[in-house]
Amino acid sequence: MNIKIRFIIMIVLSLIIALLINYDCPYCYRVFGFYVRREIIHIFVSFATVGSIFLAYKQWRQELEFQKKTDINGLFEELRHNINIINETYLSFDKKVFFKSLSKQLDMMGDKKIYTNPTDSKELQNKMWDEFIKKEMPKTRWKLRYMPLRDTYIQKAVSSKNIFSLSNNRIFLNLGHLYFSITRYNFNIATFNSIEIEKDGREFFNHMRNEYVLWLHFRLFFMYIDLIKNTPTSYFVDDQEIENIKNLIS
Repeated sequence: MNIKIRFIIMIVLSLIIALLINYDCPYCYRVFGFYVRREIIHIFVSFATVGSIFLAYKQWRQELEFQKKTDINGLFEELRHNINIINETYLSFDKKVFFKSLSKQLDMMGDKKIYTNPTDSKELQNKMWDEFIKKEMPKTRWKLRYMPLRDTYIQKAVSSKNIFSLSNNRIFLNLGHLYFSITRYNFNIATFNSIEIEKDGREFFNHMRNEYVLWLHFRLFFMYIDLIKNTPTSYFVDDQEIENIKNLIS
């Protein structure tokens, strides 16, 4: 328990004890040298108790706010780290156009909505791929070994008792789907890094790229835009980066 909370509890208990003392008895007169009016003590204890409870509540709110900021920045940094890893590795797209489109889709989604994803239907898959994916692919050095994505914070956040107040209900609901997609992606990365590159690498790389686009790409960027779009800039450590993204999608 926080030291300040303990201190406040001790104050409240002391005040309650003070309230229970019979100040009209002869022993109190011997100690203090005068009789204490019980009404004054009652008023003092009442105000002091209310004040202590207010301080305890304020301390609790400050700690909750600090934890919320910690969770938001932890999730944001992990999303940004993962986006930097996969950026332009598998596909080429106009970031501004892509971000604006996702932002508009988020505006049409309810607060309790699962992100739109190509896995929802074949029709939706064709629509999303036609709009963002079917472009000229960059020249990728497919013989490289690839880094897995980070999921330490997301894995912890999925089961955290504090994560529900992270930003909005939609982020909370989609964290599990994002964690599943990252796990699936990292499994493919581990498989690709273990195969004989010269013999099987190119074919499996194409498979890995398609798996990434189908399961992870949109969920990862939806979460990224959602967190930035619906969280006050003041919550973020890197507020300049947040402003840049908000200007991009405005």
